[in-house]
Amino acid sequence: MADTIDAGPDSSSGRPGPDASQAEVEADIARTREQLGQTLAQLVEKFDVRARAERTIEEIKDNATHTLDEAGHKVTEKLSAATGAVKSVFSYDDATTSAAAGAGPDSTVETHLASRSRPDWASLAPLMIASGLALTAVIVAVGWRR
Repeated sequence: MADTIDAGPDSSSGRPGPDASQAEVEADIARTREQLGQTLAQLVEKFDVRARAERTIEEIKDNATHTLDEAGHKVTEKLSAATGAVKSVFSYDDATTSAAAGAGPDSTVETHLASRSRPDWASLAPLMIASGLALTAVIVAVGWRR
């Protein structure tokens, strides 16, 4: 049996052999310290309940903000569509009453009565706002349940 002397790192463990230089041993010590530091940092992170809870809270806040932003955009789109529909109905009524105004005195009275019975935009504004807020509340409530 021949004795083999290994002057370099041990191939099975990555550690320096018995005849390694001082620089190789110091490099191995530094590498081992780095690995231990990383392992310790991972363990501290894993068992840091407060930091994990804070991250979870931040994720929930971000998700809620995103959901509320989406809901706001959807409500704005729906409100815009509803406003357009209401405007088209009133512009149709205005065109009808303008055409009827040229028909004669009897139609003028009917036109005047029709225009007076139609609600003004000023009286519709609170209703539109309340409807939009109610729709927003429903969307948010549904979003929170998920």
